[in-house]
Amino acid sequence: MNSIPKIGKKAMLLLIAVGIILYISFLLVLNINIGKVVSLISRARIEYVTLALLFDTSFILFYAFAWYFIVRIFIPDLRLRDSLLAVIMGWLGDMIIPAAFITGEIIRLYYIGKKYKSKYGTLATTIVIHRLLSVIAFVFFIFTGAILLTFQQVVVASNIFREMILFAILSIVAVLLIVYVIFVPERLNKTLIIAAKYVSKALTKMGLSKYSYDILSGFKSFHESIIQARSNMKPIAVSLLLLLIQWVFGILVPYNIFKALGHNVSFWLLSLAYPLYGVADNIPIGIPVNAGVLDTAMITTFILLGIDKNLAVSATVLTRFITVCYEAFLTGVISLLFGIREILYELEKEKREI
Repeated sequence: MNSIPKIGKKAMLLLIAVGIILYISFLLVLNINIGKVVSLISRARIEYVTLALLFDTSFILFYAFAWYFIVRIFIPDLRLRDSLLAVIMGWLGDMIIPAAFITGEIIRLYYIGKKYKSKYGTLATTIVIHRLLSVIAFVFFIFTGAILLTFQQVVVASNIFREMILFAILSIVAVLLIVYVIFVPERLNKTLIIAAKYVSKALTKMGLSKYSYDILSGFKSFHESIIQARSNMKPIAVSLLLLLIQWVFGILVPYNIFKALGHNVSFWLLSLAYPLYGVADNIPIGIPVNAGVLDTAMITTFILLGIDKNLAVSATVLTRFITVCYEAFLTGVISLLFGIREILYELEKEKREI
């Protein structure tokens, strides 16, 4: 039993080491002036760094608020406190085991499912809607940023500008297809029937046919939940608005970091950068906090958008200090003080009921 965590720790440390080595190699190839980077960081204005911390906190909170309104469609008595706690524990989980944010979503579903005795198929619907709305916000900021930068005649490398627009178009096409499948009853029903058949066959081949009923029940709950969501569009609209605000807070983190370093970088330029390196954060590489990988993606994006390489590295170091060290401390403390205790309490209550 004790050997499993040790193996996990060793693998985790090895992955972090690989990410850091790649990152250092990347900096060497760029021929970064370390002295200039240290000088820029040492002279950073603390008031702007503090603002960045506040915006990062708001970024997490508004993500939770957006999900709260969606879940309330199915759990009207959901407390905001529980929604916040579920998201914060999930946030910490994503930092430790990055898997395209699936880790955090599983934690959210598990916690709310246990706390409110809700079906996981129903809660899965909230995750799907939440993700779709987040992609819409992502596309909004790319298109808006591109349009405003064009009007302002800000020079952006043509290749990255073109790729961002293409990626945004592909994202919105994918969203429209998913929305079509979900919100057209006949299409949704057919899709779920086909999916259920494939899942049942796969489970049978794996010798896990005993779980087929649970999976089919989950699909049924998902179908019923989508029908329920279609008749409650106001909370979904509120959730979208909150996610748009959340993205503003997310962009304001690097925006204020650049100000702290004594450089004004256009908010709308960063609105192009933020979704692009955010895509890298969604790649399930498995390295905790995507150490080295996300840093490289951020620096590359900033440089391609015309920002000086030494300034790009300095801004990335400070931004990552906030999104890694600060977020790990914040979510870790809250999870340990409240989240773990809540889960243990629910498990104990469940045992007593049995």
